[in-house]
Amino acid sequence: MRAKDPFKTSSKLQLNWQQRTQRPLPDSIKFALGSFEQIWIADGSTLEALFRKLKGMHNKHQITEGRNE
Repeated sequence: MRAKDPFKTSSKLQLNWQQRTQRPLPDSIKFALGSFEQIWIADGSTLEALFRKLKGMHNKHQITEGRNE
């Protein structure tokens, strides 16, 4: 497998960063900005996928333990 070109990745990140102000804000963000001076937004989708995977591994481990007893 070939490694990704870090300059291409960096260029894409820079382009995305520059375009972020051109996208309209969702209504929920506009509402929050009306009440708060600053807000933080985080994408938890990767974390949620990790939790699902860990939960599945935990359940599998419990079944394996039950068979060994």
